Amino acid sequence: RRQLARYEQDGHCHHVRIDGRVGRLQSVILHDDRKPLSRWLAAQDKYAKLEAEKLLSLPAEGLHFKDRVRRTMILGPVLVFFYTLLFRGVILDGWHGWFYTFQRTLAEIMLSLRLLERRLMSADDS
Repeated sequence: RRQLARYEQDGHCHHVRIDGRVGRLQSVILHDDRKPLSRWLAAQDKYAKLEAEKLLSLPAEGLHFKDRVRRTMILGPVLVFFYTLLFRGVILDGWHGWFYTFQRTLAEIMLSLRLLERRLMSADDS
C-alpha cells in the first residue's frame, strides 16, 4: 500500500519510511540498471553533488566510518578500487568486473572532486 510509505532524501539515496507492517519478500529482485555510459556519468555528477552536500552538512562525529573516509577525498577512491576489485571479488568477473570497479572508483573520484570544489570555493570566499 503505497499511501503508507514516504521517501526521504539522504544524500543521493532515498530511504522509505513505512507506517504499518513490513514483511519479507519471498523471491529475489534483480536490479538491471544498464544504461549508456554518458547517461551514467551525468547521473553520477548529480549524485556526487547531493552526496557532497550531505557529507559537508553533518559534523564528522555524526558520520559513519565510511562517510568519514569519503570526506578525506583521497582515501575513498583508493579504498573503493581495492574493496570492489578484491574484497567483493569482481576481479573474477573478467572485463565486466573491471568495468564495474572503474565505475565505482570514478563515482568516488567525482565525489572527491565535488568535495574539493566546495572546499576551494569556501577558501576563496575567505
